Amino acid sequence: IMAPPSSIAYWGFDKSKLGKGVFGDYIGTRPLGSYARWKPAKPLAPDPVPMTTKRNVVAAQVSHLAESKEGAGSFEMKGDTPFTYEGWFKPGRLTAGTLGGTVPTTNDKGEAGWRLALSPGKSGKGFLAFIYDTGSEKMQAVAENVPIYDGLPHHLAAVWNPRSSETHGSMGIFLDNKLVASALLPLEKLRPASGQHFRIAVGGSAVVVDELRFTTGSLRPSEFLTKGEARPAPELPIAGNNERRIAPASRPGETPFQRAARELQERKAEQAAERERKRAEDDRRRREGFGVRD
Repeated sequence: IMAPPSSIAYWGFDKSKLGKGVFGDYIGTRPLGSYARWKPAKPLAPDPVPMTTKRNVVAAQVSHLAESKEGAGSFEMKGDTPFTYEGWFKPGRLTAGTLGGTVPTTNDKGEAGWRLALSPGKSGKGFLAFIYDTGSEKMQAVAENVPIYDGLPHHLAAVWNPRSSETHGSMGIFLDNKLVASALLPLEKLRPASGQHFRIAVGGSAVVVDELRFTTGSLRPSEFLTKGEARPAPELPIAGNNERRIAPASRPGETPFQRAARELQERKAEQAAERERKRAEDDRRRREGFGVRD
């Protein structure tokens, strides 16, 4: 994988150790374990992933993932180290909780850490918050009424830059490559790192996650896994065409023969991805005693 040198974890979810609920880290040694039921899902990120050119054939629908507490501490917010946590997410209608971070929602123990949180609003919209919790006080960048509950996949990024000024760092939230919230955090508020482990934990509905990466740098959208590119809009069926999808337009300089060959390869890739998804789903059903679908 063509990951930047500063990337320290990359969870792709398409090479999980089926039956063990463990999702490997492609570029490091920090796998995520599932502490609740999960299942394979259709991929959210483009195939291939724009920045890494990695193949992407399946995502995961999860409720609770976490790294092992042994050796934890690589994902904490520090005053001398920037970071970017990013990936593709598709929440359910009632999904609420933590999409990634080092402190739990309730934080009853008063631990210091950060988390990227979401909660539903109305009409397909909701709230996103990049929170730093000192254990007794919360500081956050909040985006209100953003369209993250519209049933479509979205790329999210939480970016921490401790060098915004001599006295403050900045927390930013990017939704589909656009900055939707930011806030300044006094560096004196940061508490010493205490080996907190990374986790994803949501309730209400599960969330589909895909191609997650943690990088020790405050990246710009052009450096995200998206390369700053907008995801192509889904092709919609049209009335009077037997609900067949509209064929994509030819690319500049593409001959009819080249277009036909490209579309054939794209259809084959889609069919292969669907077969892989069904195979993973059948494996899961066998393990859980449900049998294989027809």
